[in-house]
Formats: sequence, C-alpha cells, structure tokens
Amino acid sequence: MKDCPTCENNGQKNLCKDCDGGDLYKAANGTASLMHVEVEAAKLHELNALLSSLTDKVRLDAGEHGWVIKAVDPAHVAMVSVEIDPGAFTKYESEEVSILLDLERFKTMLGHIGKRGTVHLDLLNSVLHVRSGFLNWKMRLGDPDEQIIKVPNIINEHVATVPRDELIKVAKVTDSLADTVALHLQDDVLLFKAKGATDDAEVRVPVDGCKGKARVIMPADYFGNCVRVLPQEQVGLSMETDRPLVVMINGWSGALTGRYLMAPRIESDEPDEAAEKEGGES
Repeated sequence: MKDCPTCENNGQKNLCKDCDGGDLYKAANGTASLMHVEVEAAKLHELNALLSSLTDKVRLDAGEHGWVIKAVDPAHVAMVSVEIDPGAFTKYESEEVSILLDLERFKTMLGHIGKRGTVHLDLLNSVLHVRSGFLNWKMRLGDPDEQIIKVPNIINEHVATVPRDELIKVAKVTDSLADTVALHLQDDVLLFKAKGATDDAEVRVPVDGCKGKARVIMPADYFGNCVRVLPQEQVGLSMETDRPLVVMINGWSGALTGRYLMAPRIESDEPDEAAEKEGGES
C-alpha cells in the first residue's frame, strides 16, 4: 500500500480510500470496505435523535442510491422509514449491504465526537469503523435479519401543514395533562384536545392549504417524542378519521425524507366526552 498525501495531511496515514487507488476504501490491513461514508457530525447527531425517539435498534440498508432506515417501536404503536440521498454526505460509496445499528451505543460514540467536524464510517465485515479527529471506534453489529420491517404506504385524505414550533408547544401542553391527544381537523384549523384527571386543554393551530374534517386520537407521549426531533420547520400531517397519522419528515435541504406513522386509538367517544359520561354514571 503506497503512502498517501491525503492520509498524512489528516494525521491518519494509509487510512483513506485513495491509498490503493481503488473504488472503495481499504483499511490499513487491506480489507475492502463494503461502505465508505464521510458525513458532518451534526447530521449524525440529528439522525440519531430522530430514530432513537422511537426505538433503540434500526435496520439500515445501504446501496448506490443512499441509505434506507426502518424501525418499529417494541409496542408496535409507531414506525419510521427514512431515506437519505447520497448527496447528504461529503463522500459516499457503498455496495448493497444491510446492518442492524444499536442507537444507544451509537449515541455513546457520538458523545465522544461532538457535533463539529467530519465523521468517517467504514463497514468492514460486520464491524462499523468510525473515525473522527484522533478517535477510532469499532462497533460490532448485530444481525440485520432480526428486523424485517415493511412500512405500509398509507395515503390519507387530508394533509395539514403546521409549524413545528407550534406542534412542540402542543406537546408540552398535552404531555402535562393526559395519556392521549385528540387531533381534530376543521378545515383551516387543527384543534388539539387533551383531558386529565382535573384539568383539560384545547389548542387551536391554523393550517395552510387544507380543507376538510378528520379526527385522530394519538398516544400523547409518541406524538411529543416525534415532533420534538423533526428536522424541518414546517411539518406535513397526513390524516383521516381513525386511520394512522403520518408525519412527514424532510430535512438536510431535501436529502433526508421519510414518514413517521402512529397507530390511532379507536374510541367510540372522544377522551373528554367519555370521561364526562363516566362521571355522570358514578
């Protein structure tokens, strides 16, 4: 393996894809990398926060068209599908490979890197090699076949666009009151209702480009965990009465897209109305 000026300039002699002139990066021992990625550290922190809001392990499928990441929470209440275009990375080369990524361990590693600078990721056999600055980290991966996830292509009747900051405010209100939050679409207004043991609240949020009516009752904790980590300022909510809520994901100048699906609570009455009826019968 020849000496490489690129490696020497980075203080990592013979540790870049230019060392042997091949198409894919090779480690110092000559083992071919199945995937070589260079990406901003801040993006990895953002991606980890988005995914870990739902679960602690995700399946990542990599190939020439980028990354596809899918995950479902242990209770099967919600699932997420994220696609990342190769343009999101500083450098990207990959064969068709799949890995099972432990997000807790990945977060621990990211904690040592910080949010500045560039991170180098290389997949050698079943080990993910991570380099940033003077840190070299090896992460042994699990069997990706443990998670075979099919995310349904749900098309709801209505799509409401809401500022993310308004959704975060709603989450703060509903989290403090109840286990569920009811979303009511009333043409150009989205009404959020939550009722606790002694208090209840309603939050009205104007929406753009939407006409129609729909109602969906969601687990308040899942809803709050989702909206707090979304990368975009404007959020599309695809909804239809008593059907899964689809939260659109869009970030990194369009290079990161996806969907966050949450199963609805099917109830004959709204949470507040049901509670009032129970109170009247006692």
